[in-house]
Amino acid sequence: MKINKIAIVMVAAMTITLCGCGNTANEQQTKSDSTDWQEKKQLVNHMTQPELESVSVGPLELLNEPWEQYQKDITRHPSEEYHDGVFLEIWSLEDNIRYIRENKEMDENYKKQCLDVLESYGNEYHSIEGAIVDGRYYSKELMPIYGYDGKKGTLLEPATDGLREKEYQDFEECKRLISDILPLYQNMDYCTISYSTNDVNQQYRDLVKLYDAVIQNAYQTLPVGTIGQVGDAYWKDYSGWKDYSWDYDRELAKELQAEVKEYHLYDEELNRKFVVQVMTPPGYDENKEYPAFVLTDGVWHFNDMAAMYKKMNEGTATSYLMVNIGYDYCVCGSDNAERSRELCVRQEEFLDFITDNLLPRLAEDYHISCSESVLFGHSQGGVFTHYAAFHSDQYENQPFGCYIIGSPTFWTPYFTQTENAKKYNTEYGYFERNKAFNKKILLTGGTLEDEDFVEFYNGNETTLEGLAHLKERLEKNGVADCEITYYESHHSEYVGKMLLDAISKK
Repeated sequence: MKINKIAIVMVAAMTITLCGCGNTANEQQTKSDSTDWQEKKQLVNHMTQPELESVSVGPLELLNEPWEQYQKDITRHPSEEYHDGVFLEIWSLEDNIRYIRENKEMDENYKKQCLDVLESYGNEYHSIEGAIVDGRYYSKELMPIYGYDGKKGTLLEPATDGLREKEYQDFEECKRLISDILPLYQNMDYCTISYSTNDVNQQYRDLVKLYDAVIQNAYQTLPVGTIGQVGDAYWKDYSGWKDYSWDYDRELAKELQAEVKEYHLYDEELNRKFVVQVMTPPGYDENKEYPAFVLTDGVWHFNDMAAMYKKMNEGTATSYLMVNIGYDYCVCGSDNAERSRELCVRQEEFLDFITDNLLPRLAEDYHISCSESVLFGHSQGGVFTHYAAFHSDQYENQPFGCYIIGSPTFWTPYFTQTENAKKYNTEYGYFERNKAFNKKILLTGGTLEDEDFVEFYNGNETTLEGLAHLKERLEKNGVADCEITYYESHHSEYVGKMLLDAISKK
């Protein structure tokens, strides 16, 4: 990793001042062991030189609605040359090995397993990476094996725990199985075999034609890399209907734009650009120290920041430096697949970015009171904030004293299929590494929200069950500063009120 994390952490004696997420409280907890990380206040910037050079700071761009130009630029692909016939991209053993070795998102242990299996196949191994059938793109999930001869084989069938192999004995049984499996893929919003058409009957005809072409050796071969380019272009076209816009009130943005600076940053680990809006509190004094209130899923929270600003201006709330983390404007930040990349799949790298890049960089421009600062996440963001809280001991930088875990969707398939999903209900081993948790936790949920996602639980705990069990585990582990607050609300309706409650003076 590019950052210097603490390998072994034992909790130290410490007095901390927490925001109470709105309250100020002094708490003394005595420990028998001591390390430096809890006493260290100054944040160390671990950004690489290219990351530092990528940073730009300017006025609020929200009013220009920069996402509109991106949506206008989305065009259809592929070109006319792929509109008649079956085209396959075939990878050699070397192509497969190169892809795995260069894949930065793949777990290293899993990567090694894949490489071992590939190398056991020998140099004659080939795979079909994807196909275009009469101009329609198909990903690799339902591809036949290279050299398929019409006899037995396997297909990947969607299941509650991911994809599983389903065997067939001949081409006729294969066709029946394809017909049965295609509707299952239609119900999977995290695995799509074609961005070209949603018509199951058309998909079936295309796949049968593809299989027959492989059996008859009657296809054309595409250069390696073509399917990736075509898939990206089709994805842009497929996702063009999505609303890339940020949720904001234009009049509020005009009124408060002088209080907001917009940071554009690039993170090498994630290979992702971020837009971060920083709103200073009323009466901001650049010589004074303020806690930061950091919000994930920035696409939805500009209006929440405006409401928080108003409450601060009324004198009924703690003054915070508000930090709204969003994706680059050319990314659909409200798309669950996009969000899951950082919030569920690459949590470690996203936490690296916030802890060792973003907050230290902001601390160069603002005086930040870390012990009173807050990290907030809701839904998938709640899953991430839970991860962040119970990996905080792994970092030298300690930018937060309070974590708000809102309606964490531990049941979402974006999370349940990751390695971390097996560890969340033990708080990722935090209490095996530490004697106590000396920061504040606020858990929140809507009493009506479980009914919102009944069809997605698949035997996993519901949102409210997950919250209740999390509270029980934290109490069992002696976390004294943990509150749970319920609102009479569905999944996201309560968030605005909850944020105002969190910063209220009590």
